Amino acid sequence: MRRIQRGKIRSRLTAAALAAALALPLASCGGRPGPAGPADGAIVLPTDSEGSTIEMKEYAVTKTVADFKYGVAGPYDKYTKSTEEGWNYWLSRSFSLLAPEYSYTPNAEGSALEYKANCVWSDDGSDDDCNYVAIYPSAAARTDGRVESEFLFYIPCLNPEGTPISYGVYPKEYENYLDLSEYDNLSFIFCAQSEQGADVSFEVYLKNHGSERYKVYEYSGRGGKMRIDIDLREIAKEHRDRLESLTVVNVIRGMAGNDRILNCWYKLEAGAEKVFWEKTFRMSGVKVTSEYLGNMLYTMCGAYSATGFYDRSDGKYKVWYGAGVPEQQSTDNVYYIESTDPERGWSKPVRITTDGSTKGSLTDASGKLRGSSSPIGYGGDPAVVKVDGTYYMYFSGLEWDLDDGTYHHWNKIWLATSADGLNWTAYGAVVDTENGGSLGYGSGAPSVVYYDGKFYMYYYSQSHDVNYPDEPGGLVLKISDDGYHFGKAISIDRTMPSMEVKYVPELMKWIGCFYTEAGQYGADCKAGIRVAFSNDGIKWNFDFTDNSLIAQDLSLPLNHNPGFIGTELGHAGTTLYCNWGANDLPLTVNGYWFSSAQYDARQLEFSRITLS
Repeated sequence: MRRIQRGKIRSRLTAAALAAALALPLASCGGRPGPAGPADGAIVLPTDSEGSTIEMKEYAVTKTVADFKYGVAGPYDKYTKSTEEGWNYWLSRSFSLLAPEYSYTPNAEGSALEYKANCVWSDDGSDDDCNYVAIYPSAAARTDGRVESEFLFYIPCLNPEGTPISYGVYPKEYENYLDLSEYDNLSFIFCAQSEQGADVSFEVYLKNHGSERYKVYEYSGRGGKMRIDIDLREIAKEHRDRLESLTVVNVIRGMAGNDRILNCWYKLEAGAEKVFWEKTFRMSGVKVTSEYLGNMLYTMCGAYSATGFYDRSDGKYKVWYGAGVPEQQSTDNVYYIESTDPERGWSKPVRITTDGSTKGSLTDASGKLRGSSSPIGYGGDPAVVKVDGTYYMYFSGLEWDLDDGTYHHWNKIWLATSADGLNWTAYGAVVDTENGGSLGYGSGAPSVVYYDGKFYMYYYSQSHDVNYPDEPGGLVLKISDDGYHFGKAISIDRTMPSMEVKYVPELMKWIGCFYTEAGQYGADCKAGIRVAFSNDGIKWNFDFTDNSLIAQDLSLPLNHNPGFIGTELGHAGTTLYCNWGANDLPLTVNGYWFSSAQYDARQLEFSRITLS
């Protein structure tokens, strides 16, 4: 076993703050009482009160590995566990077991030994959100031993390698291990604390897919909440490109029979001191420089099609995106996040629901739109602009009771409006697609720009609006004077999928971002996120060579459904952010549709683009 240089505690609760925290009941942290134990009381979690918030280090590139804000990260099992048993079995990074492994017999049993959480997915986000577990002594007067808690960075498969694939399972060779080969540091916000005030000892290990286990940190001393900084450069790059897990080992020495040790897991975040993927190219007379920045945040249920803008009225960056839901498989809803600095982190996502169960709402008086918790949901792919104080959200809407003789649901482009960007009133379908078209998609994935007093809406269509039966398909454009009533579609490119579009006033050009799959436009066409330019928004310069690919992780099976963060009107400056859904599991394997796990594992990654 190779030993890595010990990390350092950068910050922890002060003694006064810790004492104050120990006097608080768990309910004050927004959680639930834990099990009674030898100390005969509820578990008390530390808080970041008394001005002692632990800050993350700032890096040029950041990847949030996990932040434990969505409930208990129980062992991933979407294949056999239903939502009635607990949707937290569907989190893509999770503990390997329901409870830690003891080297001795603990003086507790059942649920008292299991991991728990002081939050669920729908709570407001807090720096105190965590997963926690109580470590118990044995029945002896004094206890010595080791207790291991392993957190997995990948989704274990159920099928042995090489066996046939079916929905819900996949071959072992595709397990999505964590690649941190380009990162310098792994920060871990963690707490180990004795209820009786005794010193604590623990060790931290990283394991790679070669079954090598590296001790990366060890600590003995007063307990409390701390940031552990692990220098990843002490592990050779080729040994940290397929990391399986992080394990905390509590080293128990003389633990009293009336004591418990509380472990709390708050956040895991990797950082790189310098941008490691950067690309510059020229296209349509524009110099394009892109820098990969990592992921925007760690999300549950997968994320894709994220677009938004900087809102000058309150100084916030606002983004809406599509993702799955915790109570259904293969179901889409819209989520909202915000930030004052996109490179320093985002708020906990707010799900937009039709039943009033969250802080975000979508009201449809017509009753046509499917419910947020119904199978397949009401849709996703949001495109939001803000014109004269009103938010306009166009999205791929899914209606009840559709049947064209072949398909029973397909996309129509719906519009909803809002005064605050969180609570929406549905107007209805602005592209009322008559049928599912060739593959049952209908029309969806809109992108909207407000330019010269008109709404320009780009979208992908396999069918036509009921009002225009001779409309073209593929990537098309509709224009509206009021945002509600659109004319006949104009063909942009029949072979193209959807494209996100912004207008850049300083360059007097339109910029688009889109994705290609490997071989889609020729044998040399790579999968990835690309940009395109236009002088008028109609005739576009598309390039399917490597030249148009922006900086991104090209080792992933698929980067897809990109979006920009621009201005309220759908415009952009010469510096803007491009984000996309990053799949580290493939969509299909040998012609079979992949496990639904690929939806859950999908995360939002992004790059900064500079135009000149």
